[in-house]
Amino acid sequence: MILKEDEAIASRIGCLHYSYYDDLADVAAILEERREEIQCVISQNPITGWEYIGFGESQQPRLEQYADGVDTMQFLARL
Repeated sequence: MILKEDEAIASRIGCLHYSYYDDLADVAAILEERREEIQCVISQNPITGWEYIGFGESQQPRLEQYADGVDTMQFLARL
């Protein structure tokens, strides 16, 4: 894995982008600016205005968690 300091959301396979911040208010502001680009937030600390998932849990969603906030079964039932 390659760690690269980069603010881009998308990264190549085998590459993890990271960036530094001073406090969680800065993180909340950055996330809000890019809300439409973000599928989920992984964090050990609550971030105001965001649902977050703990480290190691992003690939194990709970029953009430939906990809992009869309209940797939409800969507299909309305077709």
